[in-house]
Amino acid sequence: MVAQAPIAPPTEADLAIWAQGSRTVTQAREETGLSRQELFAGMEDGTFRYCVKDAKGTRLIAWADIVRYLASLYAAKRSATSRK
Repeated sequence: MVAQAPIAPPTEADLAIWAQGSRTVTQAREETGLSRQELFAGMEDGTFRYCVKDAKGTRLIAWADIVRYLASLYAAKRSATSRK
């Protein structure tokens, strides 16, 4: 049996992020209109923090990260339209 390293306790910042809730990929897709590809790409590049919920590999994405991402898209679009 391979010994696993101890898991570090969550920081206050971690707790604050996860206290805002999480969504499965399907829930996030339905609530935001983001595609599965966008959500998985965001998890891969670190835009969205996530954890694996169960043995099936269901991922829970931190809702705060999704909101932050959507706000950045809105700000970029608003900035682009104001320059016209």
